[in-house]
Amino acid sequence: LKHAYLQISLDEVSKILTTINTPKGLFQYERLPFEVSSAPSLFQCTIENLLSHLHHVCVYIDDILVTGTDDADHINNLHAVLQTLEEAGLTLKESKCKFGVPSVEYLGHIIDSDGLHPSEAKVKAIWEAPTPINVTELKSFLRLFNYYHKFLPDVATVLSPLHLLLCEDPSWKWSQDQEKAFQKAKAMLYSSSVLTHYDEKPLVVACDASPYGLGAVLSHRMSDGTDLTASSTLSGAEKKYSQLEKDALAIICAVHNFMNTSMVENLFFNLTINHYSFSLVSLNRLL
Repeated sequence: LKHAYLQISLDEVSKILTTINTPKGLFQYERLPFEVSSAPSLFQCTIENLLSHLHHVCVYIDDILVTGTDDADHINNLHAVLQTLEEAGLTLKESKCKFGVPSVEYLGHIIDSDGLHPSEAKVKAIWEAPTPINVTELKSFLRLFNYYHKFLPDVATVLSPLHLLLCEDPSWKWSQDQEKAFQKAKAMLYSSSVLTHYDEKPLVVACDASPYGLGAVLSHRMSDGTDLTASSTLSGAEKKYSQLEKDALAIICAVHNFMNTSMVENLFFNLTINHYSFSLVSLNRLL
């Protein structure tokens, strides 16, 4: 969108709140200024509500992504978006628009017909990240790395040695275990798989638990790709659970993460977990 926030008109009460005092007198904004702290959320809410009746549209501030199942569907969706924006009096900046492209980079991801990929530039930045020398640098690395956690189902277990350094104990000791986890995590992201698009095939959720973390993968049956992944690091109390309880916690983790997505909401799925006791639980319920 062209000039983003400045396309949003302010009501009379809001204009008063934006009054600024200058040597030449008092002035009020007629449009939403960039300097207002709530401007991003207000603009996001406005554009989302404006396009909420349309399908295959994603909005992040002034970046609007329009998709489709094929070329004809994409053109129809694009026409609907443009018509809605025109009726609302909003304009676009042509030099910032891309139409009919086979792939697009959006919010740190590459999206194409195969699915969702991590951005090569972001992955390279993580790969070239130096070894942390204190807690602040470690937190910075983990924040950047965790942005792509959905591509890595076992990342919580791999990162567990690093999370040990984030406890309240002020001592810092970067041992061989931390260095091994640090390098393995970066290698995992560099070789991560593509998250595929949803289709009508039956869904399968596979769960597992280790002594340090939980992992889950959502995929389609008879498919080589993965749709979503989830992982979580076990707390001190959870590490004391039996293996059966940890596996049950992995199921809860999967359901909690996947059920909040439009892909799985109100849909059935098959659950796969490598613990024989769960088959006995299911059998007892049938009996």
